[in-house]
Formats: sequence, C-alpha cells, structure tokens
Amino acid sequence: MQDLADHIGLSRTYLTYLFKHNLQMSPQEYIISNRLNQACRLLESTQLPVEAVALQCGYASNNTFSKSFQKNMLMSPTAYRQFCKKNNTYPNPKENPAGIEK
Repeated sequence: MQDLADHIGLSRTYLTYLFKHNLQMSPQEYIISNRLNQACRLLESTQLPVEAVALQCGYASNNTFSKSFQKNMLMSPTAYRQFCKKNNTYPNPKENPAGIEK
C-alpha cells in the first residue's frame, strides 16, 4: 500500500481514506473482494484444481485461499463449485444453502 501511495504522490493515510470514502471498504478488503470474485468466476467456468485457482487469484497458498474463501463465501471453494454445477446458479454468500458441505 505504501508503494502505491508513494507512486501516486499521496500519503498512505489519505489513500486509505479515499478508498473507504469512495468504495466503502479498505484497500485490503478491496483486494480480497476482487480476488474472490475472480476465484468464483474460475470455479464456475473452469475445471482448474482449487490450488490452481488460488495461485491465479494471487494467493501464495491453497490454505490461505481456502480460509479466505470459507470466511467470505460461507462455504469451501469445492462446495461452491459443486453448488454452481448442481443448481446452475450462484449461491448468495450471505446464506449457506441447504445441502452444501462445509
């Protein structure tokens, strides 16, 4: 974050303020959100192994990816993929659909 702030000539504090003011989330939350959105698209549309999805979305380890996915989507990446395939729809991350394994 400091590198980005330096690059565009703003203080880190002010850059963080701008993120929160304009996007209603911190820079870290923005990064996680974008990574998980990309992961969902890959899980929905490819048969890549979960480990490959994690790497393509910027996670250094499958364990870190799986924990972040579980925390934010309320199900594992594998369960998300199974749900999408079975129901031909996408789950609401605020609810854990019945029958989804954790």
